Amino acid sequence: MKLLIAIEEKINALLIKLFEYLAIVLNRFFHKIIPQKVFTKLDNFKNILHFKKIKINEKKLLLKEKLNLRLIELKSQKAKLLNIKATLVIFLSSWVEEARRAKNGEKKEKGEPHKYILQLKMLREKIYNYVIHAKPAIVIASLVSVCITGLSVIIILKNTNQILTKKGIKLGPASVDVYIKPRPSYYQAGKRYMVMMYIYIPVYPSGSNKYQTLSVDVQVVTSIRYTKEFLTKNQTLVRDQFSMTMEPIIPEFPLTVEGRTILKGKIKQEIENVLKKFNVPGHIEEVVIVNIFTT
Repeated sequence: MKLLIAIEEKINALLIKLFEYLAIVLNRFFHKIIPQKVFTKLDNFKNILHFKKIKINEKKLLLKEKLNLRLIELKSQKAKLLNIKATLVIFLSSWVEEARRAKNGEKKEKGEPHKYILQLKMLREKIYNYVIHAKPAIVIASLVSVCITGLSVIIILKNTNQILTKKGIKLGPASVDVYIKPRPSYYQAGKRYMVMMYIYIPVYPSGSNKYQTLSVDVQVVTSIRYTKEFLTKNQTLVRDQFSMTMEPIIPEFPLTVEGRTILKGKIKQEIENVLKKFNVPGHIEEVVIVNIFTT
């Protein structure tokens, strides 16, 4: 039994030596195969990581110290504010107590009038200590805000006093009906005026079985400029409307006064239909026939 244990220990020792020898051989083999620059870069990279880790730890410590200092400052400021609040509460409670006594008809004790002065002094000392230990930026901002508020109040009071004491000022109602002169009928007439040419009207000459057409040129006055722009760019829509709805007439009809009046009304009606069809704002105010040609 002892012999077997001794043999096992020797075998383990031999194996350990064999693995160590193999490790040394492999290490030398890799160092010969891989360039030295690779190992140098790996060492540099390890050093860089180590230094970065150190810097990160240092920054964490600094940040932790700053946070601790900030917490201490906030706690101290909170304590100061609580002291000022307590002083104000005591001061106001004494006033409330004095008012209650006066209401109930109780007499004041001796020395009580000086109590307010002592409390005011305590409050002033508390505020003075807070301002002394506060940061300069907070003190400057507080002073600037107090100055601006004070100047604003002074200016408002001064202007109010001037308005109330100035003579000759008559205060009237805030809203007064003002008469606005209406625009004349010819206002912007040049921008609402257009000429529409070549409106074809079918005619049926007497004694003939063939249709002919009349070409009518008209002047149109619209209510707004937008309507005029639309009709100027879309005159074909008006011509199509006439070609679909206009019935043939006799050639002598437009030559009479009654015929011209009816024709102008028909042209105005068809243009209005086009405007309604395309939801165009405005309307036609006037239509004047300029020329009539036979084709």
